[in-house]
Amino acid sequence: MSAAGSDEYHLAILGAGPAGLSCAARAAEIDRRNKQATPTYVLLEGFSLPAKTIQRYQKGKYVMAEPGFLDLRSDVRFGAGSREGILGAWMEDIGKLKVNIRFGCEVSKVTGKSGDFAIQLANGQRLRAAHVVLAIGVEGNPRRLGAKGEDEQSVLYQLDDPKEFKNEHILVVGAGDAAIENALALSEQNDVVIVNRGKEFSRAKDGNLSAVLAAISDPRRRLTCSYESTTSSIVRTPDGPTPMTATLDTPTGPKVFPADRISCVRSLSNP
Repeated sequence: MSAAGSDEYHLAILGAGPAGLSCAARAAEIDRRNKQATPTYVLLEGFSLPAKTIQRYQKGKYVMAEPGFLDLRSDVRFGAGSREGILGAWMEDIGKLKVNIRFGCEVSKVTGKSGDFAIQLANGQRLRAAHVVLAIGVEGNPRRLGAKGEDEQSVLYQLDDPKEFKNEHILVVGAGDAAIENALALSEQNDVVIVNRGKEFSRAKDGNLSAVLAAISDPRRRLTCSYESTTSSIVRTPDGPTPMTATLDTPTGPKVFPADRISCVRSLSNP
């Protein structure tokens, strides 16, 4: 199948995260090498911008270039850096490499077989492609807290800007990199308790592990950790010193913590 029609392609790539961008950039290079007048591929992204997961990271977040053991052969620049710097570089590369990308194209269904796939979009449009690359990632929907009161307005499942909050009591639920980074950023001007269901931070990257352990052990920092703990309930306290209290199940029994808000940013892929 060639690019004879505007909605017929040799290759359709679903998802404009790092993998999808890299795949599309290489397809664009092959088209240039073959002197194609029109793109033989299309990159479909349901969001309004590329890299939806990274777009949703907190402002100023340091993004690591993982996994480190793979040789990067992408035409798109990859490297550790700030969220804003990485996204800016990718937008530049999309323009420079003339990547054929369509935003706001959520795919609802793919049918057919190798050599003849039909791609149905949520807006009713239909495309065809000889080959399909799934690069949709594993972000999914945020994993809920799993406790009574988890739908309270002050339970945050996405943290855009930690500097928005000041002098509050905040619980951060989770022990992965996202939770650690949120806890460290929030504790710069808030009293933060990180709720870790394990005995250690076993999933954290080395840099984050060192940083969170140093912060917890530093009496000048406003960060503590409740190990081997889970959140059992959240209760509104309109007449109390904080809008909520959170009850944690700990090794020594239930403990109640005051909370202005609770941050829970665990993903389906990293519970």
